[in-house]
Amino acid sequence: METELSSTESVESKSERLQQVDLRATARRLLILGIIEAMPPGEISAVVVLREAYARGIYIPLPSLYRIIREFKRRGVLPPDRQGPAPAGAASGR
Repeated sequence: METELSSTESVESKSERLQQVDLRATARRLLILGIIEAMPPGEISAVVVLREAYARGIYIPLPSLYRIIREFKRRGVLPPDRQGPAPAGAASGR
């Protein structure tokens, strides 16, 4: 199944960006990166990313999602306007 990415950047370009920071360009990483880049600027909500992945028929365990986002942040893959994952309850206003 081919994964659609929400941003204008091509899959090949995203793959190259990940490879430049020594990350394999797995389908899961490409999907998460596409979802994050399509989000409005600001703090990343892991819950929003998870819901969007589920809407696309992709199951991602929450701990895996946090690890991927943390690794993206650590290696400088995320756009500068992204600060990292918000706690799960933050999206619901708790």
